[in-house]
Amino acid sequence: MRILFLLSVFFGLFCGAVLAAGESPLAAAAKKLKVKKGHPILFVDADLVGRIRAKKDDCRRFGERVKKYRERKTNDPNDTEAIRKEVARFSNWTHPGTYLTTSMWYGLDAYINKNPLSVAYGRQYLIAVLDQDIATAKKPECHVLGSVFAVGALYDWLYPHLDEDLKHQARLGVLRIAGALDTKWRFFRDRGYIGGHPTCWANPYALVGLLAIRQDIEREAPDVQARYFELLGKVARNIRDGIAPAHAWICKDGGHHMGWDYGTCYTTMLPYMVWDFATDEPSLFTGWQNQHAYWYIYGPRNQAAVTARGDRNIQRKMYGQYPNFGDCYGTSYNDPKKFNILTAAFKYDNPHAKWLFNHFNAQSEGYIAYEDLLYKHFGPKEGEPPDKLPIARCFRNAGFTVMRDRWDFDRNTLVVFKSTPFYSMNHHHKDQNSFTVYYRCPLAIDSGGYALCGKYGSRHWYNYYTRSVAHNTVLVYDPAEDFGKCRWGKLSNDGGQAFGKSPGRVEDIQPGGKCALDGIQRFENRPEYAYTMGDATKAYSPHKMALFQRHVVYLRHHSYDHPVIVVYDRVTSKKAEFKKTYLLHSIGKPVVKGRTFFVEGDDGLDPAHRGRLYDEVILPEQADIRLVGGLGKQEFYVADDGTGKPHNYREEFARDYPKDAAIPAIQREHGQLRELGEWRAEVSPSEKRLDDRFLNVLSVTDGDDKFLPVRTRRVGSASFDGAAIYDNDGQDSTLVLFRRGDGPIEGEIDGGGDCRAVLLIGLEPGRNYAVARAGDNVRIEAAAEGIRASAQGTLYVVLDS
Repeated sequence: MRILFLLSVFFGLFCGAVLAAGESPLAAAAKKLKVKKGHPILFVDADLVGRIRAKKDDCRRFGERVKKYRERKTNDPNDTEAIRKEVARFSNWTHPGTYLTTSMWYGLDAYINKNPLSVAYGRQYLIAVLDQDIATAKKPECHVLGSVFAVGALYDWLYPHLDEDLKHQARLGVLRIAGALDTKWRFFRDRGYIGGHPTCWANPYALVGLLAIRQDIEREAPDVQARYFELLGKVARNIRDGIAPAHAWICKDGGHHMGWDYGTCYTTMLPYMVWDFATDEPSLFTGWQNQHAYWYIYGPRNQAAVTARGDRNIQRKMYGQYPNFGDCYGTSYNDPKKFNILTAAFKYDNPHAKWLFNHFNAQSEGYIAYEDLLYKHFGPKEGEPPDKLPIARCFRNAGFTVMRDRWDFDRNTLVVFKSTPFYSMNHHHKDQNSFTVYYRCPLAIDSGGYALCGKYGSRHWYNYYTRSVAHNTVLVYDPAEDFGKCRWGKLSNDGGQAFGKSPGRVEDIQPGGKCALDGIQRFENRPEYAYTMGDATKAYSPHKMALFQRHVVYLRHHSYDHPVIVVYDRVTSKKAEFKKTYLLHSIGKPVVKGRTFFVEGDDGLDPAHRGRLYDEVILPEQADIRLVGGLGKQEFYVADDGTGKPHNYREEFARDYPKDAAIPAIQREHGQLRELGEWRAEVSPSEKRLDDRFLNVLSVTDGDDKFLPVRTRRVGSASFDGAAIYDNDGQDSTLVLFRRGDGPIEGEIDGGGDCRAVLLIGLEPGRNYAVARAGDNVRIEAAAEGIRASAQGTLYVVLDS
């Protein structure tokens, strides 16, 4: 026996030596990863456990919620059939999140509350997940993504209550599941760090499973250990060297290029929390996670979560709380957003994050999420409201400027400008240099829908929803342009932005990278106005577009007590015959009167709570204004389906939502279905030119005919385009001038001398200028003792009376 024992030891050492000899650098690095000892390690430490247990009322409420959920399934922890059915049902869903929630419920209740029933349920849940065959799941990818998290979380929380055989099966289960993610879906090999399931799900969830079993992996055979360290090496590399740097660059100022819905999924704080708690490696919290809280502070366009607290019937009628940029299921204030906000409060003691969490927590008194129990350690009155924050903010690398006129979410006008400095696919749209306007309701909208008008990759998604034609940007139509094909055939030629190369690493999206665009070039915020400029030239085919720069000025309190938005576009095409079109999308049909059109709507609850948006076309001088839309006719219309024929991409909507597809958008009960939109106004030059300028003045008012748009007068010179803008209630007047190009600045502007102030845009930064009235005109000249232009090339001057 002793000889056999010695031989087995020798054989084990020999196999280990052979495996080590062929060990990859990733596996070798994984062995050196400093993973903490003991359990649990993934989401808490000893100090935090004490703080959590001290929140006795929260612990009780959490336990009651878990009990209520558990009893809906079965009252018997030995009823393994019921628990297996629960797991089987999750494996058929398109989202893995339920695995996360349920495993955390059972595990946290078992460990923090020492609940023996949750221990028993958790054990059976773990066994059911391990027994689930990937091949039998209707949605195997999502089953695998969720189950690797569930196994790791339960292994960590229930460790003292698992026998050695179950621990062994769990360790092998983690490797089997993670191995499928690596080999079948190649989530750890392809190293896509900008978008896709490897970023938001696969690597973070696998990190949970792999770190949970690290301290016991030496109990397994050498070949099992080798597989383990190879997988851990890949996942650790992807998170530390790929996902984290990409997030740190994209979200440097907060924000995310996929918007507030999918952007929240892709900026999950899960891997950062797990890395910090479970390892002694340098932290991956680098500050952007704190800035990211401001993405949710600046974004709210209403406070439906407060107004409709606890009333789901009202909530479904109201519009989503955040703008609908990128693919969007809806933008309510939900648990994933709360987790990101809680992280800023927990890790950085951010007072604004605390306020936001307390103010917008729309859940009932009896509800507490597992994230709340873990990381909410502040009272209901704590936090600092945003009242003293600047009232506009630029999330530059994410590609958003958010402008508002007040922090009163029931009365604010929210304008969001989008110009991302890189191209990507996934849930990111071709919407560079687009904008939306919200006052009481969505007035200028992102049109089309996700899942409502067809799922990811549907005809609607490929040919309309994700394309420029569905957004408030500019089209340049080249009839010969080919946008390629998808499984539905040729892609529509909407005249918009091109399909580019898909990025993988942060280097691809940074300046000079293969997917780099120019994005937001200017941003400035003052009490009187906010200003931003984006350059989207590179977003279009170079065969048709030579220049597209959009300037947006947000003049506060210029339309009664509401803002005026001035949009100035410089567009140069490669051929004069390429038609240029300025778009403004709306839910209801615009009303056109001469060179002005307006759209309006209410908040979905009270017809008296109405908002209106006027759009006056100042330039082109000779302009054609055309309305496109109408139920069942042109609501998702593209004039060229890729073969030169028009097409209305409403097939999936009519199939999946026949009742709503049969009534006008503005009459639909559900706010999200109304916001699919139905109409757009198109403004195009009447004459064919290479160079065109569009100048539109948009007035926000209450929805009543007695409130008129601002009075305007076109003003300009050889070097400037602009408009004098006069508030109808005499509150303010401003001459806004945009420099056309590189021409001379000095000279006299014909008109505008009766305005209170002048805003000049496009000046040489840091240079001094003198600006003064000259009778009815305004004169500009360089002057040593003048006023210095800002770093953004602007100059704001209040004229002498």
